[in-house]
Amino acid sequence: MNNQRLAIGLMSGQAILFSIETAMIHHIGTRGSAMQLALLRSAAGVVLVGVLGWKTGWSVMKTGQLPMQLLRGLVSVLYLWVLMYSFTHIPFADATAISYTQAAYIAVFSALILNERVTGLRWIASAIGTAGALLIVKPAFGDRNIVYLIALLGTSFNGLAFVLNKYLQRPGGDSDLTTMFYVNAIAVVCSLPVVVTSKLPASEIWPWYSGPWGCIWGS
Repeated sequence: MNNQRLAIGLMSGQAILFSIETAMIHHIGTRGSAMQLALLRSAAGVVLVGVLGWKTGWSVMKTGQLPMQLLRGLVSVLYLWVLMYSFTHIPFADATAISYTQAAYIAVFSALILNERVTGLRWIASAIGTAGALLIVKPAFGDRNIVYLIALLGTSFNGLAFVLNKYLQRPGGDSDLTTMFYVNAIAVVCSLPVVVTSKLPASEIWPWYSGPWGCIWGS
């Protein structure tokens, strides 16, 4: 019971940090680079793993599931890019509503990958939640429609990442720190080209760039 309460508390904290982070991203808008934000967020994750795994040392990188870790990392970085892009280019309420559709994707991937039984009631709840989120959005099929589609696709990446995370940490699998290391290290490597392809943002934007660092616990 205590473990369940801790898990519920952590998930609640994650939701709060996610809201703060995405609000900062939306505030920055097009004045900053989505790739730069992704790089900073991932670098913060690597630093956090180093702090938490200080006593563990290099063994935190040891894994018996390297292909699956690479897949999980790639899926996560794709979602991270979509997250930064969508919360920058569409209304904040719409982007937040779309992010709630991940529950339906989690249910689907849980059944396909983890072979978990999803009851009919849960399918109905996921469908109602997804329909409600889409009703909030009600995107006009105009110039911005492609951004909404990208956001919906990105949410599926996040749902898959959640399920792969549980798969990797099943009994006898990798530790949470190992998974966290690969997720953020892969994102750093994939986002490094931004260093040479993007200009530095204006000085007044830098304080807001602290969002990815301060909210890394929400990943």
